Amino acid sequence: MAEVNPIQIAELRLLRNLWANPNLLDSQEYSDDLFCSSFCKTISKSIDNLTRNGTPLTTDSLYMESARNDSSITRDLIKSITESTTESGSYITDIVTVLKDYKRSMSALDHIDHIKEVISKNNVLTPEVVQELRENFDAAEEQILVTDKDSVKRIMTLKEWGDQWQEDFKLRTNGKRYYFNEPVLDELVVDGPAPGTGGLLVAQSGMGKSTMVLKLVNGFINAGIPCMFFSLEMGSIPTYDRLLANRLQIPYTEIVNPADTETYNAILEQVEQERQILDNNPLFRFCEDANVSVSDLKKAIIKFQEQIGQKYCVVVLDLITMIQDFVTTKSGLGMPQTIELAINKMNALSKELGIHYIGTAQLNRAGESTSVTDPEDVLRFRPSRHQVKNSSALLERCRYVVSLFRKKYYLEQYFGDDEEVMDCEDIVELQILKQNNGKTPRRCELFDGSTFSMTYKPDDENAGDFDD
Repeated sequence: MAEVNPIQIAELRLLRNLWANPNLLDSQEYSDDLFCSSFCKTISKSIDNLTRNGTPLTTDSLYMESARNDSSITRDLIKSITESTTESGSYITDIVTVLKDYKRSMSALDHIDHIKEVISKNNVLTPEVVQELRENFDAAEEQILVTDKDSVKRIMTLKEWGDQWQEDFKLRTNGKRYYFNEPVLDELVVDGPAPGTGGLLVAQSGMGKSTMVLKLVNGFINAGIPCMFFSLEMGSIPTYDRLLANRLQIPYTEIVNPADTETYNAILEQVEQERQILDNNPLFRFCEDANVSVSDLKKAIIKFQEQIGQKYCVVVLDLITMIQDFVTTKSGLGMPQTIELAINKMNALSKELGIHYIGTAQLNRAGESTSVTDPEDVLRFRPSRHQVKNSSALLERCRYVVSLFRKKYYLEQYFGDDEEVMDCEDIVELQILKQNNGKTPRRCELFDGSTFSMTYKPDDENAGDFDD
């Protein structure tokens, strides 16, 4: 059988979903016309036949039914569908969308090829030739512009809108659909990292922003949630150093500067074991390009979606304000207007591609001009909404904005020699500055800068609602 391409990967994933849940055969989203590969279409029809005939679904029964109609189908191929444990049926909409988009693209290309053929064969454009060209132009344009029922561009009736909502609501049987896999943010952000939306993490330097980003990325890796990490500020090697420090709970300084050969070899042994886990994760991509634009992001995300066979993924941008669209001013526009246009592009991109983005941004230092004479004075440095740097558009356009604050960071600056003052836990406060569909509470995590770790601290006395 020919080498498997990204579209066949999507087709195989759809077959695994059908095998795991044959009821999807009756879904309005599904049709065997979705399959481009004849062997995949044969297998889908075989699953349908076995289900409707009441035949028990086993590897043997599916192989016999499929091979009867296509001798090229092997038992190993069938086992890759029936014995896979990676599909749960939750991503069928994403897979279907990828296949529909591909088939529409192929149809549009067929019409364009026909247009080229007609032009090459006809030196004179008779009315009949013009009509044939027009029909193919219209057909190609229809395939390019057509949108399925899940597209945000579609104009819907109330019934279609309600049907779309109900399909989504069915998937909430076991609760919230989208998770950060991070206890504090899962508690604070009501909707979770939902597709078509974005959020923002903001803080001053030294507050634990990069550590929080790394914790989120690590959580997505562990949970098998598709994730792209664009580290626009920090390079690939130190970022991987930090990831290993977090996962192995080895101090970052030991990884960067092993004390001796014995330490080096001990760390290497742990790293090699950990890489066996990381290297086999197909649902993650990393980029350190500091000159990336929103257009570059779009191309990279679409490629990633095609490779994994689904639309939904989380795109982490550290720092979002380093994206070229955020820093390249156009004639007549100031920085606030430039940032507003850029964040609007990001929101449009998230809706168009069905992804969720998490950006990070620096706060301005307006709140740090307060004099400090007492340890409790540093609490006045807690972030507020008006400190979101350069543009209020970041605050307004994102669905949620979370700030980070470390009291001990400031205590070290002002009272570093006072052992009594410094004898306290290093706590990061995560504060919802804004979210569209929820309150603005505050929660806390214990901070460990040596391993770039943050640990949930429930029921902390500093927890509460935001008071700006």
